[in-house]
Amino acid sequence: MESSNLQCETSILNRRKKRKAKEEENIRPKRNCRGAKTKNVHQLNSRSKFLSTCFPQSFSLPNSIMYYISKNPTTTKLYQNLIQTCKYFFIKNPIIVSPNFPNPYSRDSDKLVIGKTGFYFSKLICKFWITENFYFTSILAKLYKCDAKIVTLQNKVISFNELSMFTKTAEDISLNEITVNDSDDSIVPFEIILEIFVNVKKFRFFAYSSIPNFTSKTFDEILTIPHFSKLQLFFLKNIPDTFDIETFYAYMKKNNTTKFNLIFDKSISAPYKNRLEEIIDELFSTKIFNYKPPFIYFDSFDPGKKHRLFRQFF
Repeated sequence: MESSNLQCETSILNRRKKRKAKEEENIRPKRNCRGAKTKNVHQLNSRSKFLSTCFPQSFSLPNSIMYYISKNPTTTKLYQNLIQTCKYFFIKNPIIVSPNFPNPYSRDSDKLVIGKTGFYFSKLICKFWITENFYFTSILAKLYKCDAKIVTLQNKVISFNELSMFTKTAEDISLNEITVNDSDDSIVPFEIILEIFVNVKKFRFFAYSSIPNFTSKTFDEILTIPHFSKLQLFFLKNIPDTFDIETFYAYMKKNNTTKFNLIFDKSISAPYKNRLEEIIDELFSTKIFNYKPPFIYFDSFDPGKKHRLFRQFF
């Protein structure tokens, strides 16, 4: 009897080993006759294999309601619970939930990697739901939703609707050489862009040249934004001389919350530069600050004063 049981167990173990070896063979990259690696068969067939394991569902709720649920998940936790419960929800609304966007693994920005799995972004049918840090502007077309608190957008013309995807949760915002167009293709005024980020704490706006749509009334409009006075950092680059420096200077001395970093465009006039020099000299003569001293820079600014102001700012 013991001999019979031993033979049975040995037979089971052998079958398991053979099955495991066959599975590994299917996953392992195959080589051609010259030894070159072919494409990973497992990766190419993963979608078809996934669909082959799906079966028609009979829900207790009407199909229209189930479809609505699949298309409108309110949180990432809910969505992940749904797709783990039933594949129907992923098929109807395929989304990759990630804290950050996958990193490129080569100079070709179309080749990306999640963990150890590489894929081509252009061939991906899924959309992304980013939860922590968004910095890859080129994926906007495949962005389902963004709950990130840190948002960096750069080198792109985007619509106001696209920008609105980031406004509810973003706290640390950097807009680097970004142009925001309205539905009629007009450029959205700067103050409107700042206003829609209701939870912003740090705001940076770097223009390639002079900031567009920045008028003599812009700073007055900014002062009407409720969350502006609560900013921790306000950083502008390439500011035109339409910026109302007098209104700003008066406001700055009353605000002890925000650090201002202002870099002016090369096109500002000589009288405007002179006024900036006067303000900087007044800052140097101040012994005790009841506000956070700003950093102000413009073309031809004295290097010695620049370093002194830099030390005050940081």
